[in-house]
Amino acid sequence: MGMSDIPYPAYAQDVPVYGTNDWGQFEPFLQKKGISELQVFDTHYIRTLALLKTEEVENEGIKMWRFVLSNDTFAPNPIYFQNITGFCNMSGTHNDTPIFQSNPHFYGASDEWLQKVDGVVPSPSTDYTFADVEPWTGKVMRANQSLQVNIYIPSDTTQFTLFNPNVTKDIMYPLVRVASQPRANSDRPLPFVTDTDGHDADDDDAARYSSYG
Repeated sequence: MGMSDIPYPAYAQDVPVYGTNDWGQFEPFLQKKGISELQVFDTHYIRTLALLKTEEVENEGIKMWRFVLSNDTFAPNPIYFQNITGFCNMSGTHNDTPIFQSNPHFYGASDEWLQKVDGVVPSPSTDYTFADVEPWTGKVMRANQSLQVNIYIPSDTTQFTLFNPNVTKDIMYPLVRVASQPRANSDRPLPFVTDTDGHDADDDDAARYSSYG
């Protein structure tokens, strides 16, 4: 049986574990339920994330809802020991090593952090996480899951100057940037549920729904 909470001292208090844990599938009939926010437990962030509906998009003739990772993920939050806008503090889950996650290229963070690292150029078209969800089935048809792992060198550090006394301080050093961009295969169209007149499915059609997979 899995954990129901992430216990203190990883965070300032016990944090409940909840939300979908499979980015490929959310609950169906989002339109009928008027859902504009999805919850997903992410093992990279080790917490539940909120995905907010921002727009309707289309890919290969399929209409989808785009859900974007909430900016609150990177906002100051005392529960997660977060006090720097644009960075998700992961130190409590990494033996107090000052690991901070962000959007790639510090997208959404203050310019002061960008200016401290050469070659960092954020792109608003690619440096954020989203999921395009077909609203009747809840199936993710396209996604961009991206993050950057950084290590923070504080101004009063001693451990980082042991082997390099000239190390730059008060800086976020990018360690690795990762991205996953899954999408539905174009030769396997989503099996929409329709009634005999070719209209979109309604509640009576739920029994005829079979998941895509």
